[in-house]
Amino acid sequence: MGRLLLIDGHNLAYRAFHAFPPLTAPDGHPSGAVTGTLNVLLSVLEREQPTHAIVALDGPEGSWRKGVRPTYKAGRTKADSSLIDQLIALPGLFPPFGIPVETRVGEEADDLIAGATRIAEREGHEVRILSSDRDLWALASPRTTILVPAPKATFKEMTPDAVRAELGVDPVTIPEWKALVGDNSDNLPGVPGVGPKTAATLLAGRSLDALLADPKGAGATDRIAVALDEFADQAREVRRLATLGSPDDIDLAAARLGGHSRRELEQLVARWGLRRIESRLDEICALLDTCAAG
Repeated sequence: MGRLLLIDGHNLAYRAFHAFPPLTAPDGHPSGAVTGTLNVLLSVLEREQPTHAIVALDGPEGSWRKGVRPTYKAGRTKADSSLIDQLIALPGLFPPFGIPVETRVGEEADDLIAGATRIAEREGHEVRILSSDRDLWALASPRTTILVPAPKATFKEMTPDAVRAELGVDPVTIPEWKALVGDNSDNLPGVPGVGPKTAATLLAGRSLDALLADPKGAGATDRIAVALDEFADQAREVRRLATLGSPDDIDLAAARLGGHSRRELEQLVARWGLRRIESRLDEICALLDTCAAG
């Protein structure tokens, strides 16, 4: 059995871009997002020492969810041009470390992470997911923990108990909870008048379908019962959009660490001017070897 590290690549790069000061590579290109991404990567490798790792990236041409609901994720601020340049380079940052990159047309990184998580759990692995995306909290389980980057190279651990403490529902119930409260980050509407605590109470011990079939039996007030009836179809659609996919053909064997290349790492740090990482290359290669042998 091993430990699989799943990295939400675009999420990590966006966070790094906003957390780091403007930096430039030797050729003058912006490099703050790249530098921050790799710094966090090394921190989590040192902390978790996984045997396997995969970086998941959002697929080209957008998500299938846009076809279901055109306003999905509408209103998000357009990425800065200096970040876009670094996002283009993102897929090439990880293979020198021996970490494969997964991306598929129409799929979001979350869906790929969910698929890999379910495969890994079936095979008996532990899973650590590196992301600040709350959608992934739905995957928290006795074997899977979400690591949310925090200040000073620390991480907040979202376990099932932590999710319940934060949201009031079990991780597997999150898509149904979102069907009631909505999700502003993805521009998904909720049922009017239903807030997070009310949603958790209404879903206690029952499914969304059972709630919609008998709101009063779940303790809904007259006003909320009317709203649930009126917005039932919307709630079912939001549940579908908030439910993570689970592709079952992700190759975990290819994610085994140990395939790093010292020469490619040297080229990477030279390209981006990563002096701190360059000074640690011996240590980094030894760490990757230790992970592979775990």
